[in-house]
Order: sequence, then C-alpha cells, then structure tokens
Amino acid sequence: MKCLFLILLFMAAACQQSRHQAVTKTQAGAEPIANKAAVGSLHRKGENEEMSDSLRELAIIRKILAYGTKHIGTPFKGRGLDAVDSTIILSYGHLFDGVKNHLLVYNEPNHYTVCLHVFEQVDSHFNQLISAETEKLGFTDYHVKDINGDGLLDFVYNYYPSSGCCARDVNVVYLYHSSGGFSDPVEFVNPAFSPKEKLIRGVEYGHSGEVPLYKFRWHGNKIDTIELIYPADTLKKRFYRVHHYGDEIDPHKRQVLTKIPSEYKKINGYQWFIDY
Repeated sequence: MKCLFLILLFMAAACQQSRHQAVTKTQAGAEPIANKAAVGSLHRKGENEEMSDSLRELAIIRKILAYGTKHIGTPFKGRGLDAVDSTIILSYGHLFDGVKNHLLVYNEPNHYTVCLHVFEQVDSHFNQLISAETEKLGFTDYHVKDINGDGLLDFVYNYYPSSGCCARDVNVVYLYHSSGGFSDPVEFVNPAFSPKEKLIRGVEYGHSGEVPLYKFRWHGNKIDTIELIYPADTLKKRFYRVHHYGDEIDPHKRQVLTKIPSEYKKINGYQWFIDY
C-alpha cells in the first residue's frame, strides 16, 4: 500500500500544472496596498483550486486502481464503471501486446483538463508508465495502434491548440517497446502515418506558401528526415526539394521540382500547404 500511495502522489503531481496570475503595476512601479491584498487573494484562490483538483484527481485514481485490482485478470472496457465517475473511460487487458496487461485511463478531473494514464499490471498491483495532460478545449482523441510499423501497438493522443495562426494538428506519440515500457513522447504536427511504409508525411506549422511538406522514416524508435519540399514561387509552378532544414536557400543543395509528388496529395495537410 505504501508503494501504491507513492505512485498515486507522483501521478497526481504529474497531472497538474501551476497557474500564474498576471500582476499589473502602476506607472511608478509600486503596487497599492489594496491591489496587493487582491493579488494575494487571487493567489490563494488559485492555490486552493489547484489543491482541490489534485485531491479530486487523487481520489478518482484511487477508485480506478481499486477497481482495476478487484478485476485483475478479467479484461474490461467502459465508461463510468461501478463507482467510478462517468467522465472516465477505462480499458484493461492485453492492450499493447499479447503478454502484459495494461490499464488505460481517460479522465476529465475538471472542466478544462484531460488526463491520460497508462498503468502496467505487475503481479497484483499497477505501475504507472504514462501520465499526460492537455487542454480539454483542444483535445480531439487518443488511439492504441501501430505507428512505426514494428508490429507493436503504440499510444498516441491528438490535440489542436486553441491559439495560433495556422493548421496545427498535433499528435503525441509514445512508442511501445518489446521489452515493455514506452519511449519518451514525440510530437508531430499535421502528420499522416504510414506504418506499412514506416513513413510519416505531413506539413510543418506555419503560413501557406512558406512552410514545407516533410517525409520522415522510422528506424526503430528513431526518425530520419528523407526530404522537405518548399514552395519556390507564388505561382505554384516551382518547388525546392532538400534533405535538411535550411538547404532550400542554397542553390547547390536544393533540387527544383515542377510539381508535387502524388504521394503528398493524399494527406490531410496538403490543401493547407498548397493554398497560397
């Protein structure tokens, strides 16, 4: 129980972010006493809310792990199981391989946050492997699927930031290892994964007419850049193909293309790239 309690405390801390209140000062640089009191009150309110969220999350995870421990060995999937809150989705079983059992948790601890956790079953308890948090407003989905073509199922979640100028579909990938455990998270912007080819195609974040298309290749858990394709004029008649960022400005390192290879025209980000 002591080990479980420590894991829970670690998880709760990992799923919270500190919030900072902005302080506006007078032209002379001094804060009126009334403003200081108000700011102090805001800080205390923020700290109290954060503590409340942490305690709520801790209590929920306790329920989840208690439920998982009670049903060890029996695969399950559902929303609001037993006494668990209805904003929680649980999946348990051979989620990532045919040997180990994992518990996947989707949780909304408050109105503006989504938390995702992956636990590995070790004997009769659970060890946390992944703890991720993102804004509920921008969160879109999560998946268990093979991303890099190694035959193992990986964990990925998607979010679309609420601020920014341009197309920005972010995929956060945790690759599953054959020995158990996951890689550190890797973020991709506007990607299209092709596990059979072990390729990732997409368009970088930025304005149309400026940002490149990209193609990366997986080598196990590592990524190699195969090519980048930049717009070279405003008429969409010339493009530069390079192999490294920055080479598009070097005439000796860039190759001129008169059309975009058809393999890119099927990806979701292509229309954003070419719309200039």
